[in-house]
Amino acid sequence: MGKYLKTTIGLLIICGHLFGIEKNALINGAVLPISTDSLIAYYPLDNDARDYSGNGLHGTIYGAKPFTDRNARPNPAMYFDGKDDYIDLGNSKKLKPDFPITICVWFKAERKYGQTIFVNNYHENYYYGIIIGVSGEGKGFPMISYGNGGLTTKFGRKSLIRKPDIKLHKWYHITAIFQNNQDFLLFLDGIVQSGEDNGFATKMIYSDGPAYIGKYDTNYDAPPWYFKGAIDELFLFHRELSPDEIQRLMNFTHKPFTGLPD
Repeated sequence: MGKYLKTTIGLLIICGHLFGIEKNALINGAVLPISTDSLIAYYPLDNDARDYSGNGLHGTIYGAKPFTDRNARPNPAMYFDGKDDYIDLGNSKKLKPDFPITICVWFKAERKYGQTIFVNNYHENYYYGIIIGVSGEGKGFPMISYGNGGLTTKFGRKSLIRKPDIKLHKWYHITAIFQNNQDFLLFLDGIVQSGEDNGFATKMIYSDGPAYIGKYDTNYDAPPWYFKGAIDELFLFHRELSPDEIQRLMNFTHKPFTGLPD
């Protein structure tokens, strides 16, 4: 009996390595298709803003409502009205890592300007930390940036902008990889995108501001912008994901989480 048990366990380990599933990839009963090594936070946004990474970085919802996800299932995503809805993730230093950084998230936009999906360091009138959105030049271009603590101008950030623009009311999976202060990668629906550099920052700086989903200040001395549309399945890693890992996360589905995260 022991011999057969050892053989079975060995086969399971081999299969796990073949399919890229590590032993630590179990999150609240769901097995992620990639290793959770260096996973900082995971927000399924299944009717709440809990962090299911095990790091306890839970958020607080302000106005956002449960919404139908990309698979037409009711409630496993969050809808933001573009007026004052957002999620406050707090200002833990864990959410503000050094390079390399990877962020993956699903979104469906309903307008092409002022559409910041995620920022890990909000600071009114200034660019700090990582910014991901579809508001490049106000024309709906996917855009990933980091801030150097300067005013909300091109001198306060460095960005990669992908053209042409996105289509409204369509789900997209965006992945931002910040390898260092000069090298970025932007994936849309699992495919790496060409883009143009924009901005003059040369280093990333953090302040004590909070991380937000759906809210950011992109204009000096003006009210903040709020995302209009739906957001789902946000991952934050302190490492660079491979193209294969990005594809696997993009194709990952699970039953909506209903219990408390691990």
